[in-house]
Amino acid sequence: MAIDGDAIVHGPWTAGAVYNLPPENLEEDQCTDTINVRIGQAGECEKRTGSANYAGSQHAISGDPNVMLAGEYRESSTSQPVFKAAGAVFWEYSGSAWNDRTNSQTITADKPFTWVGANGTLVITNGTNAPLKWTGTGAGLALLDVDSRFTTAQHVAFWDNRLWMGNTNANTDRLWRSDLGDIETWGATSFYNLGSDITGLVPVADSLAIHTADGIHTLTPTGNATIPYQLQQQTQQAALSGRSVVTVPGNRQFFVMLEGVYEWDGVENVTKASIDLDEGYWGQLNPAALKNSFAIYYRLKNEIWIWLPFGSSQTNMNDIMVYNVEKERWHGPFRGQANTTYYERACAAMISNKPHAGDFIGELVDHDPEVYTDVNDSSTAAIHASFTTSAKAPEGEESRLRWLFARNYFDSIGAFDIKLQQVSSGIVGQTQTVTQQGAGFNLNTDELDTGKLGSVRVLSRDSELSGYDPHSSITVSQNVSAEWFRIRRIVQVYKDLGIKRKRKAGVE
Repeated sequence: MAIDGDAIVHGPWTAGAVYNLPPENLEEDQCTDTINVRIGQAGECEKRTGSANYAGSQHAISGDPNVMLAGEYRESSTSQPVFKAAGAVFWEYSGSAWNDRTNSQTITADKPFTWVGANGTLVITNGTNAPLKWTGTGAGLALLDVDSRFTTAQHVAFWDNRLWMGNTNANTDRLWRSDLGDIETWGATSFYNLGSDITGLVPVADSLAIHTADGIHTLTPTGNATIPYQLQQQTQQAALSGRSVVTVPGNRQFFVMLEGVYEWDGVENVTKASIDLDEGYWGQLNPAALKNSFAIYYRLKNEIWIWLPFGSSQTNMNDIMVYNVEKERWHGPFRGQANTTYYERACAAMISNKPHAGDFIGELVDHDPEVYTDVNDSSTAAIHASFTTSAKAPEGEESRLRWLFARNYFDSIGAFDIKLQQVSSGIVGQTQTVTQQGAGFNLNTDELDTGKLGSVRVLSRDSELSGYDPHSSITVSQNVSAEWFRIRRIVQVYKDLGIKRKRKAGVE
C-alpha cells in the first residue's frame, strides 16, 4: 500500500559545505560538518582515502626531525627527483631510499623553506641560512652565488627568466633580481624597495606578484632595457604567509589573511572566498599562527588544499580545508582519525600529481593515495568521517511534519556499514546502521578514480525517521577501519500535518 507522504531530497551537494549558517538555513544542495569527507565533482559526499608514507615505506632517519621542505623537482622530462629537508639534512629519494645530499651545507632545523626550479637548478631559501642550490639526481647541495648583495632571503621566485629574492637580512622590504638568464649574477642596483615587509613572491599572468604587509605590488615587463619593469601597487590586501599563495587557471591568486581566504583577480579586485567558513569554522583557528599557513593547488581535482591551525592555542598546521576552484565551494576539514584528533604538518607540495606533506617525525606523507588506506601514516586506527545534511523545512517553518523514513542512495562499493542519525532541535533522533550492500570493486585492490568505477551502480536502502518537527537533518558517519562510503543523495519522507502550535516545553 502506498504511503501518503511527500519528500525532500538532500544532495547532490553541489554547493558544498557551509559552516556559516545553521543546518535549518541551508538548502538541499548544501551540507555541513564535512569532517574527513570530500565533495566530488558531481556533488557526492565520500570518505577521504586516508594517507600513507611516501613510496610506502618508513624513513630511515633518526631523531624524528621536522620536515620543513618537500617537493618534486622537474630536472628534465625524464627525471623528477623527490626531496625533503628534515632537521639539518637535505635528502633525495633515490634507489628506494632517502639519501643525504646536504654536502656540508648549513641548514638550520625548524625553519620553513620556499623553493623554485630555475633553468635546471633547484633554489631553496628560508630567511635564516644562505640561499642554496641543487642540480638534481645524485648531486650535493651548494651555495648559490648572489654576489654578496645579501646574506639571506625569505622568499624566492623564478619569473621572466630571472631569479628573484625578497625580504633579505638587511632589508625586509627589498626585492632583488638576477641578470637575465643568469641566476648567479646580481647587479649592484638590481633591486626594488617596496616600503613594507615582503611576505611572498608568486608569478601571475605576465607579472610577478609581490605580497607585502601593505598590499600586493606587481612588476610587469616594459620592453625597455634601461627600465625593464614597471612597479605598481594593485591592492591594499595581501597574504600573511607567502606559502599560502596559490595561482590557479584564469590568472587568479588565493591566499590566507587574518580573517579568511581571499581571491585576487590579478588586477585590483580582492574578494573573500571563505565566507562559508566564517562563523562555524574560521573563528576556531589560532590567528597568531596563520602566518605559518601553507597551500597547494591540486590541479587534477581543481582543488586548493590549505593547511590551517585549528584550536585557539594551536601553533602547527593541523587541519586541511579544501576549496574547489571550478565549483567555488568548500569541503573539509581533513584531520586525524577521530574528529577530535589532528595530524600536524610543516610543509606541503605536489608530488606525482598528488598532495604530499612533511610532518614532525621525519616523514613525507601522501595525502591522497590511489589505493584506499583509511589510515594516517603508519597508524592502523580507523578514520572517523561524517557529514550532515541541511535541515530545511520543506513545507515552511510554520508547518508540523511527521517524519516517516529516509531513502539513502550510495555507490555499490561493498557491504560496509554507515551510521545514520536523525538530528533536529525538536526531535530526539535515533541512530541506525545501514549496510551498503552490492557488488563493486575491491578496496585495497582496485584503484580509486579509474575506469573500474564506471561499472559502479547506485543502490539505496531505507532507514527509519521519527518525531514531529518542521526540520530534520541526517548525519552520516563511519568509524571503521578499511571501510568507505560515497553517498549520492538522501531522501527524507514525511507527512504534512498542517500548521499547528508547538508545545511550550519538551520535544516531540
